[in-house]
Amino acid sequence: MIKFIYKNGRLEMYNSNWKDNPNRVNPPDDDDDLFEAEMQPSHLKIVETIQDPLILWEALSYDGFIPPFSNDSRGFFEQRQNIIAQEHLESSLMQAVADKDFKALGEIMFDQICGYAESVIDFRERR
Repeated sequence: MIKFIYKNGRLEMYNSNWKDNPNRVNPPDDDDDLFEAEMQPSHLKIVETIQDPLILWEALSYDGFIPPFSNDSRGFFEQRQNIIAQEHLESSLMQAVADKDFKALGEIMFDQICGYAESVIDFRERR
């Protein structure tokens, strides 16, 4: 049982049976592939998904924009963050075209296509 006691004017936890585990706050091993493999579909799976022309063209269009907060978010903060993210994407695209920066334009479109494909894969797996 955990008890709280006042000590020197502060509330502190007191438990005579509690033994501290010194490893409880250590981070996991620094394995670069560990988290990436768990969180993202493979590149091959993304390529297979965008082989459907409808998904590819949706990814390249306005539908391909993935906002930071889901569309179910109704709060003012979430809606503003989604609008700001969309404005950043639009300005980045316009700047890349204005500067004839084909590398930046390609990276932006690559991220958008992969992000949309990942959302399609996630939706299919949840059904």
